[in-house]
Amino acid sequence: DALVLAHGRGRIDRDTVVVALDLVAGRAVPVLPLAGRDVVGLGVGRGPEVGRMMAAARDHWIAEGFRPSREELLAWLKSRMPRILTDV
Repeated sequence: DALVLAHGRGRIDRDTVVVALDLVAGRAVPVLPLAGRDVVGLGVGRGPEVGRMMAAARDHWIAEGFRPSREELLAWLKSRMPRILTDV
C-alpha cells in the first residue's frame, strides 16, 4: 500500500514499484510470536502497561530481524520490565 501511495504522490516511479513488489511477492508476513496474555503472565496488570510492553517487544523483534522466539522475547521483556513500564 505504501508503495502505491508513494507512486500516486509522485515520490517513486512505476518501475521502482514493480521491482519492489516483485521482491516481496510470495514472502510470508512475519507474525509476532507474543500475545498480550503472555505479558499478563509476567505479572503486568491489564491495560496500557500491556500495550507498552507489547510495543517494546515488537520494536525489539523487528530490530532483531524478526528472529527472537516467544521465549527469547519474554526473557528480554523480563529483563527490561521496570524500565519499559516507567518510560512513559
